[in-house]
Amino acid sequence: MTEYDQLIQSLSQYPSKRWLNRYFDLLKRLLTDFAIESDDPRLALSLKKDKQLPVNLGQRYILKPYVSGYIGLIVPAGFDEKAVAAETIFAFTTSRVVDAKFIKIQFVESIQLSALAYNACKAACMDILKRAKRTGYRKYHSPLLYDFTMEPAVRSEILNEVDIRR
Repeated sequence: MTEYDQLIQSLSQYPSKRWLNRYFDLLKRLLTDFAIESDDPRLALSLKKDKQLPVNLGQRYILKPYVSGYIGLIVPAGFDEKAVAAETIFAFTTSRVVDAKFIKIQFVESIQLSALAYNACKAACMDILKRAKRTGYRKYHSPLLYDFTMEPAVRSEILNEVDIRR
């Protein structure tokens, strides 16, 4: 199976094309805010065999879509996930001290992600970018997935191939 076919299969499991566009617009906004290019050694946009699409900066997940319509995102350790109706999935530690956490939040295609959640994610990403020189997941990075995220023409072409059966 080609990487292109694998991407189409992965995308077809999510709630809708509109939901996918909203999620990848969010990812594009994050990458654009930090001026992260596809060749940045700290970035890994993975296209996994189990059809998951996690995004890593350094050694940490920063964003991940769930087929249930939720997304996971990194936030600082002190962030109150209840303020955005989210739940903590797991904590990140450095020297056994919790310094960030990964939360799961409902991502509704018709409602913008709250500024509170987005800014918390940005703050956690900024912390990673200050410390990380590379990611150990780089070998899994998909330039096709990066182009799908950043280039409207590529996204449109690929989404035309996606068949969402819900």
